[in-house]
Amino acid sequence: SHDGFNIYVLDESNQVEVYHQFSGSKDEMIASVNSFYTSVKDDSRVSSKFINFNLPQYYQIIHPEEGNTYIIPYRNDGCTPTRPTKAVNA
Repeated sequence: SHDGFNIYVLDESNQVEVYHQFSGSKDEMIASVNSFYTSVKDDSRVSSKFINFNLPQYYQIIHPEEGNTYIIPYRNDGCTPTRPTKAVNA
């Protein structure tokens, strides 16, 4: 949107972190978040419970002009989002 975008990350303890960006691309921000979680894994001072944490999965909230809001897996800024025709893995 014109006001930027939010990225919400749920960690292995279900604690949420919110990243709000006013500039730059979503892809750059996601790379930065992934880099942070990768660097945490390399820090020997970090508790071993963080070592098994997978990289975050990313989803995008779509607010169409007509119809209901829906969520899709985030691909990248170059892809046009399309509404799924059925639930995935249902």
